Amino acid sequence: MVPAEVEGMGRPNTALTISPSERSQLRSIVRSRSLPHSLVRRAQIVLLSAAGTANREVARRCGVSAPVVSLWRQRYQQRGIAGLHAELRPGRPRSEQSRAAVLRAASELIHEVGLRAMTTEEIAARSGASKATIYKWWPNKYAVAVEAFLSQMAVESADPDTGSAREDFRLALRGMVHFYTSESGRAYAQLVGEAQFDPEIGAELRDYLVGSRRKLVRAIWDRGVARGELRAEVDPEVAIDYAKLDEYVGGQTEYMQPFQKRVSEIYREVMQ
Repeated sequence: MVPAEVEGMGRPNTALTISPSERSQLRSIVRSRSLPHSLVRRAQIVLLSAAGTANREVARRCGVSAPVVSLWRQRYQQRGIAGLHAELRPGRPRSEQSRAAVLRAASELIHEVGLRAMTTEEIAARSGASKATIYKWWPNKYAVAVEAFLSQMAVESADPDTGSAREDFRLALRGMVHFYTSESGRAYAQLVGEAQFDPEIGAELRDYLVGSRRKLVRAIWDRGVARGELRAEVDPEVAIDYAKLDEYVGGQTEYMQPFQKRVSEIYREVMQ
């Protein structure tokens, strides 16, 4: 049965456009032996679609229907890799109110008892959602924590889109610094620590938190190029890596000052 959300979606005429960094992340998901099969399949759908493969052929290779292919293409276009993490449950949409309650409960518990000590049972009791419901939405407590942190980051470091790439970079970076130096940032460092010993947590962090931050910076970059503020011949992925945006996401706030200086230096180099 085709979910109501995907009925009527036509076959896309163009290939998906994905950045080199997200292509690498998607390939990592596909190669994973620990991530959920549903997530692996969605990553395969996006990679095949980015190669220009027709929807029906993507559906045949991935063992799904063409409308489902259209759905995950659309999710990726709207939310990037994070969109592939969202579960589709026909007829039983996830309540945004319940979702917010679960994320809020997880955030509070992380601050109160710590990430490792926090349990799914405690999240359920505090949020009012059943444990079974939480497991329908997230595979484990760490996935809940990742989404909770991602929600906070989206508030602290949203895309400012001021009309100036320099100002956008400044405001986005300020929001990131504010998050990492806050109580939430210190709690986030616990998650980074857990990722050193658990590949699945590491994959969650890389694919959803780090990936979303890179997507934000890339959006600012692309707007700057389109407005003539940045040099189009500069490879944005190289510049982003050079700025070490992913290296400073562990809550190690002592590095933030030189990081800000480095971003400013790079911006001057790539200005028209």
